[in-house]
Amino acid sequence: MFCGNCGKKIPNDAKFCNHCGAFQNNTSAQTDRTLQQTYTSDRQKKSSASKSGVRGKIQTILVVVAMVIAATIMVYGGDIFDRQPSSDSQGNTALQNTHLVENKEPQGMDEEAFPFYALLIDSKKVVYEEALACIESGNDSFLPSSKLSESAVRTILNYIHYDQPQLFWFDIQKCDFVIDSETGKVSEIRIGYNSLADNLEYNKKLVENATEEILSEVAGLSDLEAERFFHDYICKNITYQSGVYDQNIYSAFVENKTVCAGYARALQYLMMKRGVPCYYCVGTLYDVEEQDWVYHAWNIIKLNGNYYNCDLTWDDFYNEADKYPSYISYEHFNTSDAQYILDGENNLGRLRTGDGILLPACNADDMNYQALYGTEWENDVIGQLELDAGYMIDSVDSFFAFLYNQAIAGGIGNYSLAFIVRGSDTIERIANLSNDEYLYHLIDPVADSIGRSGWSGMSWNYQYYPLWPYNEYAYMEFQLDFY
Repeated sequence: MFCGNCGKKIPNDAKFCNHCGAFQNNTSAQTDRTLQQTYTSDRQKKSSASKSGVRGKIQTILVVVAMVIAATIMVYGGDIFDRQPSSDSQGNTALQNTHLVENKEPQGMDEEAFPFYALLIDSKKVVYEEALACIESGNDSFLPSSKLSESAVRTILNYIHYDQPQLFWFDIQKCDFVIDSETGKVSEIRIGYNSLADNLEYNKKLVENATEEILSEVAGLSDLEAERFFHDYICKNITYQSGVYDQNIYSAFVENKTVCAGYARALQYLMMKRGVPCYYCVGTLYDVEEQDWVYHAWNIIKLNGNYYNCDLTWDDFYNEADKYPSYISYEHFNTSDAQYILDGENNLGRLRTGDGILLPACNADDMNYQALYGTEWENDVIGQLELDAGYMIDSVDSFFAFLYNQAIAGGIGNYSLAFIVRGSDTIERIANLSNDEYLYHLIDPVADSIGRSGWSGMSWNYQYYPLWPYNEYAYMEFQLDFY
């Protein structure tokens, strides 16, 4: 088959193009599927070839109505979670009213908003919807409509885990199954929960109160502006720290401390509440501090028809005063896959692994910081640190020139200076300067300019912090005193 967007050949039944990342409309190839409720405006509906002509006409009319409704939803956006299958007062979808009914059809979900749901065949989509309803209601277990293997059920629960960031009380590690002794298939799925489920409504309210306040701040903004607001808000208000609930949004919005999983689910939740497709991507990252590859999670966001990576964890240096001055980086804001697959020079890499490979490719580079604002992200950091853009030291010569100009302009006195040093070689060279080099390049030239009356020498000390773990930039605090 060929991509409907770029026209390139892709694998049969592919949900996303591996060239341009576009979502694929594959329902025309599935002739055995009966009409079902859907929520995407570009998704075709096709009745079974075995249906009668009259029923086919009725279905055609229903399809047109459904497409109009879907188009209206896409125009007005809104909370993606509101587009999921409805449930009754006990939290049961209509699919759960009977057990093991053959050829049961899923109610249907927005397959662009929930990409892992989209990967499943219909019988597994039904179980996904049943499990989702069970989890949302906090019920302990349910009987699945289809007889599936344990590995298939675990895959479905994993997909829910990826697609549904709002389920902060769901603990996939605690799920269990009853296996039919005759068929070897799962006959009952027992859902696992963390302790937040013990007072679920109260904890839901805590999350809702926190997120409603954040969402109210972006009313009237474009999706891109809202994304940057969420990006900055999360970086400023969350500290990277492990905790009991650090794999879900409760840790981010209520406890204000989390790890990469919590960062990614927080942005995913806020963007989806706004109606923007935002995915949870898993992979590995080369951690310079740990000197090893570690498990990692970040986001893939769809904006203006393209997909982009956004990694808040590695953009957040705001609350790490023991390591860095507080600032927000945009190094990983809306980047392509190619930008950070591997940086051999700095031993840094970020790779999709496991189910992360199944998500759309991010090939566009028109939404990164430089493309959006016409300048490098480092200049934004300089502004955040309240430094002049001219305070960028990129050589030993510019370092001494900067100190000389400060001393000549201010005269005899004590100076507390702050500036950015660019280049790991420059940082290392400054750190290893000898007293004789200071005498030759700074003290003597200053004395030649202002004379030696009133002072006999200079003293100095400094400390610096990396603005990025691989030390390409450093924030230096320098104390220069006449004596």
